[in-house]
Amino acid sequence: MLFGKDLAYRVNVKKQTLQERPQLNAGAQMRYDATGDGEAFEYGRKSFRRLSHEEIGEICSSGQFRLTSKYYGAY
Repeated sequence: MLFGKDLAYRVNVKKQTLQERPQLNAGAQMRYDATGDGEAFEYGRKSFRRLSHEEIGEICSSGQFRLTSKYYGAY
């Protein structure tokens, strides 16, 4: 998952796709903002590692990602 200011994206590196997901709610956004690069971040019942800007850049430049259909279900 890549979390942006207004959107979140599920990243499939193998298929080189991005799928739009619901943005973070206010509580999750506060936890995300308080998390430093490389640290664990809890979203829902899952744990993610917050990436640095450099790591995000490496992922994004590792291939030609395409945006797949919008996600409409519950997350």
